[in-house]
Amino acid sequence: CGSTAFVGSNECPSHEETIDYTTLRYVRCCSDTNLGQPWKKKNQCSVWGATEKINDGCSGKINFNEAMAYCADADGRLCTSEELANDCTRGTGCGYDKAMIWSSSPYQFTSASPSVSPSTTQAPSTTPEEGEGV
Repeated sequence: CGSTAFVGSNECPSHEETIDYTTLRYVRCCSDTNLGQPWKKKNQCSVWGATEKINDGCSGKINFNEAMAYCADADGRLCTSEELANDCTRGTGCGYDKAMIWSSSPYQFTSASPSVSPSTTQAPSTTPEEGEGV
């Protein structure tokens, strides 16, 4: 979910979900370095996050491979579940605080570390497989 404040809502029923790579979800991106505007760093985070005003606007709902490319095109990467659970991208635009968001982490729900998405440790095949979304 794009913000821990909305977990349990209709839009974000849980922190994480297991979904296919072809499922459409929204995207927020992270960077390990300061890329300038519109990237923002929260005090509790070691990464910068961005949603709005990268790649000419908001991502809309896209599949996992498109989400990875979207962030790479913005010189970032998909955020991990932990980064999303720590609200590192909260309030970065597009109204995605109330949306399920792709992450780079495999499904690992724990009450202490919510949010998720497909794993980037292996490149997805062209055959849909189970992945995760946040």
